[in-house]
Amino acid sequence: MLLAGSRRSIAEVSGAASSTFYETHGAAVRRAVAASLQQGPKEDPFPTVMREHLQLDPCSGEKRAIPGCSTEMLRLYFQFLRDNERLPRNSQLPLQEIRLVWETLLAFFGEEDLEQEKIDQVFRLIQRKMERGQIGQAWILLNIFDYQRTVRLDNERSLYLEEMALLFSRRQDDGQRTVSEELRQLLQQAAGDLGLLPRVAEKLAEELGIHLQLLRKDEEEQESWRSVLPEAPSAAAPVPPAPRQDEPRTAAADAEQPAPGDRLLSALCSRKWRPPLRFAPETDASMLDDLHSPEAVRIYCDSLIKGVYFLILITESTGYEEFLATFIEWLRELIGPEAMRVFSCFHAGVTLEEKTINESLEAMFTAPPMGELPALVTAATGEELAAAARSLLEECAGADLLTIAPGDYSLEGLLLDRVLELSVPRFDLGWRLHRLL
Repeated sequence: MLLAGSRRSIAEVSGAASSTFYETHGAAVRRAVAASLQQGPKEDPFPTVMREHLQLDPCSGEKRAIPGCSTEMLRLYFQFLRDNERLPRNSQLPLQEIRLVWETLLAFFGEEDLEQEKIDQVFRLIQRKMERGQIGQAWILLNIFDYQRTVRLDNERSLYLEEMALLFSRRQDDGQRTVSEELRQLLQQAAGDLGLLPRVAEKLAEELGIHLQLLRKDEEEQESWRSVLPEAPSAAAPVPPAPRQDEPRTAAADAEQPAPGDRLLSALCSRKWRPPLRFAPETDASMLDDLHSPEAVRIYCDSLIKGVYFLILITESTGYEEFLATFIEWLRELIGPEAMRVFSCFHAGVTLEEKTINESLEAMFTAPPMGELPALVTAATGEELAAAARSLLEECAGADLLTIAPGDYSLEGLLLDRVLELSVPRFDLGWRLHRLL
């Protein structure tokens, strides 16, 4: 398997990131793209945009001329940067690790011999990401390589099992965290005034390391790119959904995408996991659009199925057995009696048909009866989501918040469980199902 091999200790590629790639270099990339486009009309600005990303040293910011770079290299590096940007801010690869990927790709596609040590560094980095539970980072590092189908299957299943083991592992609080009376009062106040929810998110992060995230558009970034790309489609124009961070891209998938010129703004400004800056889905159309986006809905559905499937596979007691019965009954009420067959068919796809987890999920959600679930999710109204937020905040005000591990959590997932009336018997379980690793 690709991830197997040396686990010997080496110096860290980098410490914690002080700033993300786009926070550091976003303005410089836009200036370079604008200057390049002004030199003459181009039928397709997409290669220009990708090339400007590639020519920038991730650490120093110096521009490096890279003649003859292939379209494949441009695409791989650009997608890698955008996938990294999609992760929550504190979960992104630091600049030094991005530079390692940059150097490896330049050497791999260049004329010079690629040192095996460079590739080994990347694979050791992937191994460390897995050991630390940084599954999102491990995925985007793996996706820069092209490898055999059997290896891809092994890697995907290894990352899935690592992710689920971390989600459902027994844990004890380290005793360093405390829940202040100020936080509990704020939670109670926010249950009556959702305008306080962003402040609640800040306080949860400050005191407990619990980061609420929404998969939302960066409107400031969109406006910045529109000024560079005046011919880009308007915000009202329909755009295709961005690929999921954990889904490897293929040449076939790329061929099915619209022309690069039509999707450039969408690719540059795809939704990202970020803290809520406001919360008013019942009156804010753009927020409801984020909550109903195909990516967000699919992530919610995937999280439920992947989590429940793992709990079904475990033979030892987990303490969540009651939830399995509750979930199957809930699913039966939503999609009908065929709900009982869902997990047996899913298991057959993963084992007998040798599909990846993601391929099995794709097949599940594009056919009856589970194909109905995403539509039920997007039927949630802004008023229902607001009511769910009030319910969540009120529950948190009186709950043992120390049972929630520090980390990033999908706020939308926590809300949709309530909108769809999925009963979770233990407070911590709903959070585990919607943790972002």
